[in-house]
Amino acid sequence: MAKLILIEAQPLIRLGMAGVLQPLNDDAFLQSCGPHDPERAALAGSAPDIMIYGMSGDGTYDWAHLHHAQQEIAPRRVLLLPDTVTHDLLRDAHANDTIAGCVAKNATPAEIKAAIMMIDAGGECFPRCRRRVLNDGGPVRRSRSGAGGGTGSVFHDTRWPVEAGSPERAQLQSIADQADALDVTPRQFEVLSLLAKGHPIKTVARRMEISVATAKTHASSLYQRLGVTNKTQAVYVARQRGVQFDEPPA
Repeated sequence: MAKLILIEAQPLIRLGMAGVLQPLNDDAFLQSCGPHDPERAALAGSAPDIMIYGMSGDGTYDWAHLHHAQQEIAPRRVLLLPDTVTHDLLRDAHANDTIAGCVAKNATPAEIKAAIMMIDAGGECFPRCRRRVLNDGGPVRRSRSGAGGGTGSVFHDTRWPVEAGSPERAQLQSIADQADALDVTPRQFEVLSLLAKGHPIKTVARRMEISVATAKTHASSLYQRLGVTNKTQAVYVARQRGVQFDEPPA
């Protein structure tokens, strides 16, 4: 399945997480340590598939050390494990391109395992209230999946957990595979796919249910990853690497 690293200050929580993930041991490799343990130095550059990061509750401390861990360990994706999921935490998490999920420490073992599995499949795992948070307290938008005329983000519209063999799982896996081929994140690939269809950045933001500023950040990071300066070049490079996009609307 995935190479996992758990950074958590509390030894009992590390032990509990090992028990939660025990059924996955045949398919996953888990390493764990505290944020200041000597063992952490050995994790530098290990580039795990998922880094599970335990938050202490001190926002300034947590984000500073998380950023350092991301730079040092270079995980592909991050799952936050806070004591409590707050609106401020979700806003800050949304601004970090590598963070793919947030699950409270008091979640059930099944919920934690489902979160890891869905992130490994290329999806995201955030509380449903995140849409309300990102909309500055406004009403939660209805899912557009199944409505006429296009869909929103597959990661936001898909209901979790995703069953193996389902169309949603296949769609997520396809996006994850194509993102891997370009060495970009699935969210960046979503932005690229919408840009390839000819949508302006405001439409991309609306389709993905994120702010325009966040969409621009994703696009900028995408261009840097691909070594290009604009969407035309990005689409060209992606096609040269074998990515096939749907034809843009006439």
